[in-house]
Order: sequence, then structure tokens, then C-alpha cells
Amino acid sequence: MKRILFLALFVCSFATVHCSDVKKTEKADEKTTEKAGEQSKSDAGVGEKDVNKDTPTKTSSLQGKLIINEVAAKGDPDDWVELYNAGNEEIDLTKVYITDDLAAQANKTALQGSIKPGEYKVVTLNDTFPGFKLGSDEEVGIFDEDGALIDSVDWADGDSPAGESYGRIPDKTGGFKTLKTPTPGKPNVDGSAPSETIQEESTTPDAGDEPTPDTAPTENEPTEKVRPDQSPAPSGLVINEVAAAGDPDDWFELYNGTNKEIDLSTYSVADSLTDATARVKFPAGTKIKPGEYKQFTLTTTWPDFKLGKDEELGLFDASGNTVDSVDWNDGDSPADKTFGRFPSGTGAFTTLSVPTPGKANIGLVINEVAAAGDPDDWFELYNATGKEIDLSTYSVADSLTDATARVKFSAGTKIKPGEYMQFSLTTTWPNFKLGKDEELGLFDVNGNTVDSVDWADGDSPATKSYGRSPDITGAFKTIDTPSPGKANP
Repeated sequence: MKRILFLALFVCSFATVHCSDVKKTEKADEKTTEKAGEQSKSDAGVGEKDVNKDTPTKTSSLQGKLIINEVAAKGDPDDWVELYNAGNEEIDLTKVYITDDLAAQANKTALQGSIKPGEYKVVTLNDTFPGFKLGSDEEVGIFDEDGALIDSVDWADGDSPAGESYGRIPDKTGGFKTLKTPTPGKPNVDGSAPSETIQEESTTPDAGDEPTPDTAPTENEPTEKVRPDQSPAPSGLVINEVAAAGDPDDWFELYNGTNKEIDLSTYSVADSLTDATARVKFPAGTKIKPGEYKQFTLTTTWPDFKLGKDEELGLFDASGNTVDSVDWNDGDSPADKTFGRFPSGTGAFTTLSVPTPGKANIGLVINEVAAAGDPDDWFELYNATGKEIDLSTYSVADSLTDATARVKFSAGTKIKPGEYMQFSLTTTWPNFKLGKDEELGLFDVNGNTVDSVDWADGDSPATKSYGRSPDITGAFKTIDTPSPGKANP
């Protein structure tokens, strides 16, 4: 597959920087000063501390592949740690342990689930799991099952205040700094003012000129290229969904996860991640608003290429940097289905049985609820992905904010692709009922909200239900004829 070489090169280059010897911190008064000659944090604004401590010296095979990318030491309601898989293989997190004591590995707790290549995964920390929270002057580390350190970070009081986080800038590869805008499950965004840049004297290129790739060889010895001042590619602009067998045309969808409108006319797309001559700019005036899902149809007019069954698609900024990319195999995006992120905007790509051009992707959804069921209240889930989902790692609650109210699904509970599954609410499971004016949330293993619904008194009366119309994709409305385990009428 074409992405293997690309990702392997990325991991190797990343590991060279990241997998150096790591000396971690002792808490509070035991912390020592940074190494002589190292630029202080107050001057640099970024970077992990390097202090003396008897920490594990064994090297994990996951070092450089699984990284801590962002932490929130004063999360609301819970603290959290974000992991990123920089490798090219899915990682089993049940063999990865997290702790806030690097030397003794006290409170070491195994994580749950797995993390796919290129995926950001948020681990929520509370008294229930993993049994500890993050302090203002703290450290956190992840270890493999042999006790070898994979990655760690420590911070001082003030580095991760309420409403902010402490994360890597540049995203995934840089040192840590305080982030004004936390981005759990998404690329980190540097909200600080950009530093002054060096301008180069240059002539304005003609409209038809092609940009020279950064890596283009010259006749002389290569030198560092100084670029004109320009805004970096906004983190959070992602390829969210593709249709490689569209009818009548193929298409792809972008999602703007930032808080600013983005002018796409400086961006380009291509069905090759390596051939710069294949890149086609977006039409002038093309913009995408914050939080918008925008569909782009591939025709002979623009961009004059189609998507193949075994293909790749790249999104590039004005400087030729890869903003986002996706590749797929034959069968991943067949007719009437798409290949998209789940959860929408942030998750890994999977086959989706319900295409949603211009809208949030649908993966696992709450499709119908009965708040005055006879004899029991119930809700219905629908699996819109192309894979069976193990629900035993998911939980439900009649509160969207109280993490202690969440109840896990029974072990072995699975929902097949395209299946409607009804769940009755009894005293055995989940030991709560639905009220007349209520809400219901579905949460993944890390506490992220997968889907939710709320209703007012009268929306779900006796003998009726409250469900999506149109089925699966629509907004909720009162349904006169409930259809548990089936498509909504």
C-alpha cells in the first residue's frame, strides 16, 4: 500500500528526534534545574523539562510510535491525556500502561481498546479509571507490558491551567507548551501570536507558474529555504469522507475543525502524495466556514481526475506541505458506500454504509428512544460502519456531563454492520429509566461522546417513540409507530 513507505519514513525521522534519552522529574521540591546550556522554558516557551531522576532505562519498541501529544491537568469535568499513533500499525492499548509516578510506576493501569495509525485518542482520567487525576505540578507516562518507557511528559504549576492544555507544537513532533485552545482528539493548535519571520526578496510569479517543491534539487549545494511570511496550515482542516465509486461522480468532503474561516484557494488536492505536478488548486473564492463539512465533486471541469478503487488523496497548503491525506484499498469505498472518519472529523477512516456528503459522518448512532415504554423504556442503536463493533467498550448514561452515571454495555455485546439493536432499560441493566424531559448519551472507551439525544415532555409519550426521520440520518421527531430493532418509518 502506498502509505507504508511514507509513514515508515515519517516514523524513522520522528524517532530520531523523539527517542533520545529521557530523564524525568521528581515531584514538587525534588525537581532540579534543567541541564546547563539548555534554553530555559521561560525563554523558549516550549519543550519538556530534563531533570535528574532514577527512571526506567529500558527502551520500548513503541517509543516514537505511540506518543503523548496533549494533556489537560485541570479538565472539566475530568483530566485527560491525548495519545497519537505515529506508526503504521494498529497498537493494542491493553498492553500499554499509564501512571503518574514514573520512578515507581505506582498506580500503573492498563489502557483499553486500540489506536489506529494516524489516530488521536483521548484517555479520560478520574477516580474510576485509571484511579488517579493530574496535579498542577505533575508528570504522566506510558509504559509497555515489560515496564519499558514509551513516552512521558511533566509540567509545572501554571503550564496547564483551567480551560487550557499542555501539548506539542508543532503537533505530534514538537516540544510541549501551554495551549489556549485544547483540542482533545484533534491536531494541536498554537493559539499564540506568530513570531516575526524573515522576508525574502522575490519577484511575483506569473499566474501560470508552478511552485517549486521544497525538496527540489539545485545545481549548487542545497541551502535552507527562507519563505515569505504566510500563515501556517490551520490544524483541524481534514479530509473527512471520500466516495471512490460515486454516482454519477466521485467526491470528497473536507471538515474545518478550526474556529476560523479558511480560504481554500491557496490549497490544492491530488490523487498522489508524491507527485507535485498532479496537484490542482481549489477555484478562487472557495472558502470553508468553522465547523463546516464541504463536499467537492470530481469532474472533468475540476479537478479533472477521478478516484480509483485502490487510491490515495492528499490535501496540500500553499507551501506544498501535506495538510491531510488518506489512502484506501479495493473494497473500502464500494458503490453506495463511502470511506470516512469515525468519529466524524477526528477518527480513523472506515467504510461507512450511509454516505453523508456535506454532513457529519454517521458511524454508531442512537436511532430511536422510548421514554414511556411498556413495560420497559428502551433505546435503539444503528451501526452505519462497515465493521462489527464491540459495544462492551462503550457506555450509556442519562446524563451528558456526569461521568459517574455512565454504565458499560455487557461483555460480548456486539452490533453488526447495518444492524438495528434494541436495548431495554431494566433494574438489571443499566439500572436507570428515561424521564419525560430527559437526555441519553453514548460514549466510547475514552469517554468521548459518540452520539446523544435529548427530548422535552411530550416528545416520547406512551405508545409512541422519539426517533430519527429520515431513518439514521435525520433529526429526531415523535414517531407514532415505534420500530424497535427496525428502520424508522
